[in-house]
Amino acid sequence: MALEKANRQGKSGDRHGALRVLDCLAVLENIPDPAPPAPEPVSGVKYIDPLFKHLGQNGVDRVKEFRTYKDGWDSGKGAALNGKSEENLRSFLLSRSDEFPTPPSVFLTRAGNLRLSWENQAGDGIDLEFFPSGVEYFFESSGKEGFAKLNSVDKILAAGCV
Repeated sequence: MALEKANRQGKSGDRHGALRVLDCLAVLENIPDPAPPAPEPVSGVKYIDPLFKHLGQNGVDRVKEFRTYKDGWDSGKGAALNGKSEENLRSFLLSRSDEFPTPPSVFLTRAGNLRLSWENQAGDGIDLEFFPSGVEYFFESSGKEGFAKLNSVDKILAAGCV
């Protein structure tokens, strides 16, 4: 519209100005849209699924954050996350078909192990710390604690009246 007006009026200054604006608009129209962000790899989604089912988004986010911690994270005393501890936690969660009575909280211990804490139906606390070689457990209601191989944790939980 500005170009037509400039042509009718015969004002070359206006016409050249309008042409420059149109040239700029033509250049802007040819700029490609930015690429959408790349989706997360499917393997990452599969890896997180068992954690998400039992821990929810907050728990998954905490595990992701713990993966970034380096040795010395707790005033120089904390160890980085032990990959075998995370693997054992994941295996434990994969083996569970039932839901927790209350969503468990996940913590990183100074030793670099992951620990789950939740309450049973009676409101008593249960703690499991996942070591590379097994699981340390504690039942608040009975004061019972000990260490077990990963494959026997479900039996211990059943005996502890989870």
